[in-house]
Amino acid sequence: MDIEYAEKATENGCISLMAGGCYILKFQRLESVNFGVDYIWSYFRLELQNIIQISDTLFKDCREMLIEDPPGHYITSDLMDY
Repeated sequence: MDIEYAEKATENGCISLMAGGCYILKFQRLESVNFGVDYIWSYFRLELQNIIQISDTLFKDCREMLIEDPPGHYITSDLMDY
């Protein structure tokens, strides 16, 4: 996944990554995998911590579809019209 940008999230200890959508992540460790001269195959790997689930619905890849109302307050996406 290509990251467009990253910034400190409003949630304590979290970062916000924009990569085809916005992801709020709580990281534990950042690992750099470097292949030396053949740098095109090098990459970064984030090891993440679990965060508290807000909705009852998770996608297969453990994501939630949420909408941020005021900063740091989330509602489920099925309440989007509200």
